[in-house]
Amino acid sequence: MNTKRYHPVVVTLHWLTVFLLFASALLSKQKDMPGLPLNLHMILGAVLSIVMIARVILRFTHSTPASENKLAVSIQLALYLSIFFVLGMGAWIAYQRNLLGYLLNPNSAIGRGGFRQLGELHKTGWFILLGLATAHVGITIYEQFNQKANIYS
Repeated sequence: MNTKRYHPVVVTLHWLTVFLLFASALLSKQKDMPGLPLNLHMILGAVLSIVMIARVILRFTHSTPASENKLAVSIQLALYLSIFFVLGMGAWIAYQRNLLGYLLNPNSAIGRGGFRQLGELHKTGWFILLGLATAHVGITIYEQFNQKANIYS
């Protein structure tokens, strides 16, 4: 069943996702927190994971406006996949660094080996995600103004 408007919770989670993505990206070079191998970038990534899981659940439980633009739908799907790819690479890096073990037992050793290549995949995924987000914004503006699609009302 399609609707003409997005549910307010879906809209809130959308903009929370945007905020968390860009805040996390801006903090990606942040130094570690004193006394912890974690930093705010990783904490925001964990929060983003929860938000994205909630978005997927809401996506399947609430009706959304239908887009007839197959490119827009494809880019939206690719955005979801790229976000989960970046989050997955981040989680794998955290696993390699044994961060969960560290949180459970601060005396445990940090690191299970190299994760530089995972970091490069994580970063490459971010650039792909940024390109897809730019395409998403462009298509949304195009649909809103050139196609006279009323996607927000």
